[in-house]
Amino acid sequence: MSKLLENVIVELDRGLAIPEITREQTALVMFHALEPLVDAAEAWALLERLVDEEGDSVVIPHYGKSVRCYGEWTGNRDEVFCAGDRVAALRSAVLAKDQKQGM
Repeated sequence: MSKLLENVIVELDRGLAIPEITREQTALVMFHALEPLVDAAEAWALLERLVDEEGDSVVIPHYGKSVRCYGEWTGNRDEVFCAGDRVAALRSAVLAKDQKQGM
């Protein structure tokens, strides 16, 4: 996180105005502050899709950029999906599940 972003978040938490940054900078800071929440919401929706049937499971390791899925759609065996980040790996897994189920 940039020093500007850290300072802005601290000041916003205190309820203080920040006259030294422009409107565009404020929008950029807010975008970066909210971006993890958007990723989290998408990840949650993807996870719900991956475990929407009895016996489905997903393992997301603390490190790396992969997810491991298990369920009837994987032939009841672990299948690992890797991508640029965890959310992209979840997207890849959902796409594979949809394709295998003919959706």
